Amino acid sequence: MKEYLDLLERCGATFVQAAVATISGNSFLDMGVSNWKLVAASGFAAVLSVLKSWAATKIGDKSCSLAGKTTASEESLYGDE
Repeated sequence: MKEYLDLLERCGATFVQAAVATISGNSFLDMGVSNWKLVAASGFAAVLSVLKSWAATKIGDKSCSLAGKTTASEESLYGDE
């Protein structure tokens, strides 16, 4: 269950970050793209995030991160989980 919550958090964060970035970029640069298209592009970014996270669970250390969670610096900061 924890893996799915991590995946959901990453997906939601990617969607929000991409939406804010594309909509604000469109405002500043006057690209003339409809907001719904920018939100749709943000949705695609979120889907790609989910696919990458899923792939990381298959080839990595079973976490949603390709970098893993077992680096020495993280162990010293967070200890054993």
